[in-house]
Amino acid sequence: KMTVLYTLLFILLMLGDWSQGSLNGGIWAITVNCTGLIICILISSLLQWKRPLERIYFIWLGIWFIGSIIAYGIWKRDVTHVLDGQFITALLNVGYIGVLVLKYWKDGIFRDYFAGKFRQNVLLRYLWIALTVWMCFSPRRSVWHIWFFILFSMFYMLPLSEIQKTKIKNGILNGVIWGFFVLQIYAYGFRPYDEVRYKGSYANCNNNALMYLVVYIVVLVRILVWERQPKSITKKIWLLFYYVLAGGLLGFQVLTMTRTALIMDVMVTLVFLIFVLVRELKDQKKLFAAFWGVIGRGVLVFSLMVITFPLVFGTVRYLPTILHHPVWYSNEGYSIEKVHSFDSWNSEKYVSFEEFIDTFCERFSIEHPLIVRAETGNEMAEMQDISEVMSEIPESGAIRLKIYRIYLENMNWFGHTAKEGFFRITDDYYSYHAHNIFIQMAFTYGLPAGIMLILLAAVMGISILVKWIRNPYDNWIAFSGFVYLVFFGYGMLEMTWNTGQMILVLLFFTQRSLERMGSIKKGVA
Repeated sequence: KMTVLYTLLFILLMLGDWSQGSLNGGIWAITVNCTGLIICILISSLLQWKRPLERIYFIWLGIWFIGSIIAYGIWKRDVTHVLDGQFITALLNVGYIGVLVLKYWKDGIFRDYFAGKFRQNVLLRYLWIALTVWMCFSPRRSVWHIWFFILFSMFYMLPLSEIQKTKIKNGILNGVIWGFFVLQIYAYGFRPYDEVRYKGSYANCNNNALMYLVVYIVVLVRILVWERQPKSITKKIWLLFYYVLAGGLLGFQVLTMTRTALIMDVMVTLVFLIFVLVRELKDQKKLFAAFWGVIGRGVLVFSLMVITFPLVFGTVRYLPTILHHPVWYSNEGYSIEKVHSFDSWNSEKYVSFEEFIDTFCERFSIEHPLIVRAETGNEMAEMQDISEVMSEIPESGAIRLKIYRIYLENMNWFGHTAKEGFFRITDDYYSYHAHNIFIQMAFTYGLPAGIMLILLAAVMGISILVKWIRNPYDNWIAFSGFVYLVFFGYGMLEMTWNTGQMILVLLFFTQRSLERMGSIKKGVA
């Protein structure tokens, strides 16, 4: 029952990821705040509630209720604060977290943790604390880092049994895969393929590619788990299912034409093959046999991507024509070129296979360098104009180098407000974020914050590597490594991470494995 609960919770987190990347602020602000409520429910399920109706909880809830009414009245006095749902869900977070803090205090969890009864990665912990504190001084005035610090610190403090750990892990892996099916089925029903870079259920092809990438690493972990099972027909069926699913996910990412996602696919797959090779050698297999076994798996994944791609393209192109009620998001804008409900199934507005191939070849060609001219936007008048010409660099590289330079030249100690950091790169292209997580952190929260994030990434990476070397059969550490690669790899080239994104939540969950959380047991599917 607990595994089912955790699966449902992570399906909800996948839906939150989708809403954050697709829907308007009035909706995703609520779903993002629900991230905290979902984690609180997970934590609550791990506690013993023998006397849930004690007086101390009612006293707290009374104080919280009165304080919430007063806070809401103050909130409503500012006419710019129109997102009532966001504020109300934030208040619910405060109330729920307060109940959990009281429960921790009554059960002595705080006492046991700070008494040093659990092994801790001290450097990782204090870097995280220092980064959280420094971010408080930013003029951005965000509180998400404090919120996440409280939520996940409470999760890390819990002494869990091996059974509880296994159920949480299986809930995470199951929830991500089932969440993919929910989102893709919705896309098949209501999101016609009328833009050549496939968006799927999302409003942005990059977010869609990232979702497929997250599911891909989960599928690779499932393959690692099943390959350790005793030989049986069940094992063969599940391995076939997951290998085919892995190939199909790569095909979906090809449809998005997101370069960063495809680069990460190569990196993650290579790391997966390294994991397999080391295990084969640890199992006393000869180097030649182990090597060719790994090559065979790599060829199998690539071959399945090629074999399943016509099916992937066909489902994306033709399944949405059945219900024929296209859904547009508010930020996509109206266009006569988009598919309408009155268009026929063979309308020219749909993307043809020939159009996809032509665009794909053009997008991934490096024969035509782009000459770009970058200027600062008008949001920060004190910045100097830049009019340097860059050539001999492919389009994506030239643009990113220019973006990095502009953001780096405008660093300070404590960061910038939410209204700053919008720069004109070309005549018709503006950068709304730095396209690099470390540069973005330094720009938003100050140069020391960027440096601390680099140190934090280094400590996490070393910790994952050391733990994996000690036990290469630990599937959860392997998953932690995949999450680490995707978060920082994708983040270094493409995205600014936001609360509500699944990869950010997974990064915080997998950090516990760097403290004292065990591995997925043999025999657990």
